[in-house]
Amino acid sequence: EPQDPRSRLSRHLKLRGFAIKDVPGDNNCQFHALADQLEQVGIGGGNAQRLRVKTVQWLQDNGERPMDDGGAPGERTLLRDSVGVENWDKYIREMSQHGVTWGDEATLLAASVLFKAEICIISSVSDDYCHVVTPPDVWKVPLRTRLYLGHYHEYHYVSTRPM
Repeated sequence: EPQDPRSRLSRHLKLRGFAIKDVPGDNNCQFHALADQLEQVGIGGGNAQRLRVKTVQWLQDNGERPMDDGGAPGERTLLRDSVGVENWDKYIREMSQHGVTWGDEATLLAASVLFKAEICIISSVSDDYCHVVTPPDVWKVPLRTRLYLGHYHEYHYVSTRPM
């Protein structure tokens, strides 16, 4: 069987009833794929650039949001800490650069919250690998839809189409 990433991803999507829907490889692929998926489910979040602005603004506004209920005082994990960057403001500035900076797990989380969507990432890595992005339970976000993205491991997102 072919082992190039596209063939593997195509096979993994097919197992779930999907085919690849290509999006531009212009460092905005995650946002293009999300915009395409939102349009498919009738939400329409705009184009990739507007979607990047929206998700990064949400991250900037919610950096202090607790990711958990914290248990004991001082034990809360904040969104900004969970992203794993040293300088949150620098991260926000870099993530704002359309056409330069790739989307990441945090931008997927922001999109999940903004559009009340479970985001399923089907990977080229293995046929049983499907990463699901949803907001933490403590945020009580009512999920209303599901979006399916394909991911060539470490370098490109695509949208999907039902077969």
